[in-house]
Amino acid sequence: MLKDEIRICKICSAPFTPVRSHQICCSHECGRISQMEYNRAKRKPYLLPIVTIKCQWCGRELQTTMPNRYKYCCDRCKWAASNERRKKHEQEKRWEQPCWTCQRTCVDMCCWMLDDLPVPGWDAEPTPEIMGRDGYPSKLASFKIVSCPEFLQDEVKI
Repeated sequence: MLKDEIRICKICSAPFTPVRSHQICCSHECGRISQMEYNRAKRKPYLLPIVTIKCQWCGRELQTTMPNRYKYCCDRCKWAASNERRKKHEQEKRWEQPCWTCQRTCVDMCCWMLDDLPVPGWDAEPTPEIMGRDGYPSKLASFKIVSCPEFLQDEVKI
């Protein structure tokens, strides 16, 4: 049908083979720019102004009428930034608590295990409230423990 036809992109002037009969742009990005130009042409001048912003991922400039909504120039940049945020969040979320491998957890309990009181002299920071299953913050306060003076390494038995 359109396999032999070669068209020139309306935006970047690159040659491309159309997938649909009405296709005038070579890519999704050029299609967005074309759509924006079309909307700009039919928009009344008293409506939203066009603002030039920089993509928060790659730094490329883009034009938009909604700078609070668009932060990235393309889906690839949006996904890369989202993936970076997710990795950072997972790294912050993961930590090893010394209590998980401490002998005092089961044998002679420390004050943290008995009364939920911080151990005097430990290096710890409070963790933020965690959302419960019902959508409300849980009432449990906890700590990210870096080191504990009462820590005794548990013997690993294989």
